[in-house]
Amino acid sequence: MRKIIIPVFVLASFTMSAQKEYKKHEKVEVPTEVLESFNKEFNVDKSEWIKEEDNYEVAFEQNKIETTAIYDASGHRKAIEVEAEESDLPAGVIDYVKKNYPSEKIKEFEKITDDNNVVTFEVEVKKEKKSHDVLFDSKGTFLKYE
Repeated sequence: MRKIIIPVFVLASFTMSAQKEYKKHEKVEVPTEVLESFNKEFNVDKSEWIKEEDNYEVAFEQNKIETTAIYDASGHRKAIEVEAEESDLPAGVIDYVKKNYPSEKIKEFEKITDDNNVVTFEVEVKKEKKSHDVLFDSKGTFLKYE
């Protein structure tokens, strides 16, 4: 009996994992309002949409810079995330990350501007296979680790 249960459990785990992976790449039905807002603001040939909670996120390149725009279902742009360079970060951000997360490797940086034009910076760090974001305000003050 035990010999049958283990293979069934392993197969079920694999199937659930494969379904989860598939859902990440499923085609997203983007509301017309969202597409219209995006197309008014950006002129790009290639984009990739995902749905995250109640929002629609679109990844694309603009002027050879990786960009993500986040919209609610009504087509209101909530934020835009733009790939950044280390030199774009406020003073002290890199030192803070290296001091407080010494075992984590810095992967990338983003400048995030919300719909109220509030700017934050995100430093993605990775340890083994887990990534985390370290967020800072526009002056370089630590906000949170997620």
